[in-house]
Amino acid sequence: MSAFSQTTATNVLAGVLLQAAYVVSTAPIKVKLFPSSTPPSESAAGTEITPGGGYTAGGVAVTWNAPTVVTGTYSGRIGNASLVISNMPTAASISHIDIVDSTATPRRLLWGALTTARSTTSGDTLSFPSDSIVAQT
Repeated sequence: MSAFSQTTATNVLAGVLLQAAYVVSTAPIKVKLFPSSTPPSESAAGTEITPGGGYTAGGVAVTWNAPTVVTGTYSGRIGNASLVISNMPTAASISHIDIVDSTATPRRLLWGALTTARSTTSGDTLSFPSDSIVAQT
């Protein structure tokens, strides 16, 4: 999962190259889930899975480890605890995620496809082990 949103990329470049005011993300950072039928892209927001059960509209808050250099790239990984969503609301084939902040109108920071889509049925527990969601340059 490595696609910066165009807004995030512009924000970073403006802060680095133009010394313009970099807009810091508002914590907590959240992971939104998307089914394979309506995934996000650079030009389309996609349609988030139906909220309910253990999944809240707008995503699930996660903590992130500090970015590290790995073989010439920089990567940030979700923290030392698994991301667990119990009691999934509906059956879905989850193929994509968005990483958003917690402003009043959440800013999309990153988006991308999961390496392997995850299928759930209503009531399932969906789990991503620690360090399994990686944002990489």
